[in-house]
Amino acid sequence: MADDELTINVRRVRRRRVDRLRGGAWAVFDTATQTITVAVVALPATADYMTALPDDVSVADICMPGTHDSCALYGYPISQCQQPSTPIERQLADGVRFLDVRLRVIGDELHMYHGMRPQRSTFPVLLRTVDAFLAAHPSETLLMSLKEEDDAHPLFATHVRRDLERHRARWFLDERVPALGEVRGRAMLLSRFDGDAHWSRKLGIHPTTWPDSRRDGFEWDCHGTPVRTQDWYRIATFLRIPEKAAVLQTHLAGARAGALTLSYASASDFPLAPPTWIAKGFGWPRWGLGVWGVNDRFARWLVDELARTQAGGGGAGDGRGAEGLGAATIKDRSGGQVEGRVARSGMVVPMDFYRQSAGGSLAELIVALNFV
Repeated sequence: MADDELTINVRRVRRRRVDRLRGGAWAVFDTATQTITVAVVALPATADYMTALPDDVSVADICMPGTHDSCALYGYPISQCQQPSTPIERQLADGVRFLDVRLRVIGDELHMYHGMRPQRSTFPVLLRTVDAFLAAHPSETLLMSLKEEDDAHPLFATHVRRDLERHRARWFLDERVPALGEVRGRAMLLSRFDGDAHWSRKLGIHPTTWPDSRRDGFEWDCHGTPVRTQDWYRIATFLRIPEKAAVLQTHLAGARAGALTLSYASASDFPLAPPTWIAKGFGWPRWGLGVWGVNDRFARWLVDELARTQAGGGGAGDGRGAEGLGAATIKDRSGGQVEGRVARSGMVVPMDFYRQSAGGSLAELIVALNFV
């Protein structure tokens, strides 16, 4: 059989694991029945993948991996949400284009925090890192969510504005969702705080509502662009991991062109649902001695979506979730020029511990949806 064409039987399986293969391929193996689902995609480098996307595509219609509490590298097992080996520089190189940043005013500076735990860095350091990345990768953009962690300090917005002004040319602060061509080489702001008297209306994308941990999500309007949001995070116990994964997949299955879909894969609660258990699971689930985390369950769903889309059988937008059956003929376009085509609809998925599942390639899987 030729290397550039694979005919695969796609079947519904229950006990499965995801493996990253060589050459832009992912496989889902059922260890009990030996059935297999394979998706093959020719990808540009994740650090520059937006090079292959057209200028006129709306940012809302791009599939972008993200990280939840992006700077929370410390405080295991309660506060840590990312590995110390994946600082912001690594995340951006891996294709992450949504950063979730939590800040607290300490003295006259904005420091990174998650809950009560400081994260050994500051907002100016983060801004310099983002500036350097976008200068080196001018085809790219990213969306940064900013939120004050716990305290309601009267000078929080003033300090944010002061620090952003030092990098003003690098930021797009209009309150709308732009086309990619408008924001290449620039960062966009999602402001989960209210501005001070000097902000006027330049708060970037500014949610009109954000109800706490609503299971079924919510929707709000950003000057004509619907923003569909799912941030259900209080799940109380690891026994609800399958439910959280199902909520994530159902929300993404409802994505539609022209709407910005932001759906968090993260969740936690103390003491029975720490972030690491929810994201990564625990034990040895591929041998039936443990629990698959949300990330691996999400990765299996993504591989199913990629394979079925390549087979012409629909995808997340057809409302069938990951339940499709059939045969897939998968074409590998490696060796030719990669031309980006935005998938059925965009999605932004912030994750915890994104490199600790699916062979370390969960961010790549989301990027791949742009090129099927």
